[in-house]
Amino acid sequence: DYKDDKYIYKLTVKGAEAGTITSETPIVGGIRNVIPNRNITGNWASATNYPISWNSAENGKVYELIMVFHYSEIFYSDLNKKVPKSLEWPFFSGYESEGTEGDVKMRYEIPSQNFFYFLKSKIRNDEKVCRRIADSLDLKFYIGAEIFNTYIEVSQAQTGITQTQIKPEYTNIANGYGLFSSRYDTVIYGVKFHAGTLDSLACGKITKNLQFEPDNKSACEYCND
Repeated sequence: DYKDDKYIYKLTVKGAEAGTITSETPIVGGIRNVIPNRNITGNWASATNYPISWNSAENGKVYELIMVFHYSEIFYSDLNKKVPKSLEWPFFSGYESEGTEGDVKMRYEIPSQNFFYFLKSKIRNDEKVCRRIADSLDLKFYIGAEIFNTYIEVSQAQTGITQTQIKPEYTNIANGYGLFSSRYDTVIYGVKFHAGTLDSLACGKITKNLQFEPDNKSACEYCND
C-alpha cells in the first residue's frame, strides 16, 4: 500500500542451513499529478513532441509506462453495434529518476507522429468496417525501487560468456540468493483525445485509410496535415 512508503520492510528467516537469512526493502509510494489525465488531454497532432509528466514516487527509481489505446469498430453488417478493441503500446521502459526522495517533477517526451505510426502498424484497413471511433487511452505505470533497478542493471550487464564468468549474480539477501524489493503500479483510466488528434486520425496522411471518425463526424477542421 502506498500509504506505507515511509516504512522499511525487513525479512528474517531463521533455521536455514546457511544461518539466519535477512533482507530489507523500502516501500515504493505512489505518483501524483499525471498529465494527461481524465481532465487534461494532450494533442498527438502537435507538430513537435507529446509530453507525459508526473511527480515521482517516494523510494521509486525506475519507471515503465504502457499505453492502452481503446477504440471501437462498427461493421456494415450491423451499424448499430460497436465492437470494442484495444492495443497496448510500450511507451517507455527503464526510465530512471535522479533520486528517490519522491514528489519531484518528471517528464518524458516522444515524437507525436509515433502515435499514428503505431496505429498504422497495428490496425489493418478492413473493407467490412464502416468506421472506427477512438475512445480513450489508459496509462499503466510501473515503478521499481532502487534495489530492483540495480538488479536489472546487473542482469543486463551479464550478457555473453565472459561477463557471466567474471560477474556474480546479484542478490540483496544475506545468507541467501534472490531479490527482496518492492514495486508500485497504477493506472490512469479514460484519457480522452483532443479534437486535433481525432481529426488527424481521420484525415491525416498516416492513418487516413483506417476509417477513424473525425471530431465532429463531418469535417476535419483541426487536422494539421
